[in-house]
Amino acid sequence: MIFSIGPCPVCGDSSRVIFAQNRTTGCLFVFCGACGIAWTDPEAVEAVDSLLFCKEVAPQGIELPTRTEIAAAGLDRLVQEEICDSEWWVDLTDYQE
Repeated sequence: MIFSIGPCPVCGDSSRVIFAQNRTTGCLFVFCGACGIAWTDPEAVEAVDSLLFCKEVAPQGIELPTRTEIAAAGLDRLVQEEICDSEWWVDLTDYQE
């Protein structure tokens, strides 16, 4: 399952910002799978004045967190949409390596 916090402020409504987890550190962050822009603070997604790329935030790759992991970080209230992996339209393979 993929958990989205809403549309990407960079791409617009054409893509969604989703939760990810740094494979090395386990830290949660959010990013847009389409443009690759990432936010280390999921509550500051509207801030586009200093942008990072997903590969900068998680150079060793990402994992997709569970709802339980998101809740444990106190961020489950940000989830606006749950998307089945099979319905997700962006290939995340490059980010998972």
